[in-house]
Amino acid sequence: MSGWILPSLPPNFADTLPEPTLNKAQEAEVKRVAKALLKTMKKEKLVLDWRARQQSRAAVRQFIEIELDKLPEVYTPGIFETKCDLAYRHVFDHYVGPSESVYHPGVIVLMKICREADEQC
Repeated sequence: MSGWILPSLPPNFADTLPEPTLNKAQEAEVKRVAKALLKTMKKEKLVLDWRARQQSRAAVRQFIEIELDKLPEVYTPGIFETKCDLAYRHVFDHYVGPSESVYHPGVIVLMKICREADEQC
């Protein structure tokens, strides 16, 4: 589809930025933010054909930025922007709609069957 705008990042771009060192409380906060982000996004933002409409894509991107802004302050603005870009790209590539994702149980079972079939060949 035309009009899809994804941030253009060089391969392995995330590997070029050093990750901040997190203490246990900060690690727990990152996990909490990530889980809440995904749960709410699946329920409210990933509507049918969300990738086809610019307004829906922009809403998903904005939601990611708002939620990731809750990350611990050890994330610099540069790392924050990279995390937002990578999170959006991941969601765009892996979540088609409310119940359509590469993580959907039916897809996981199908992938497992395909892997097993390949191993038997």
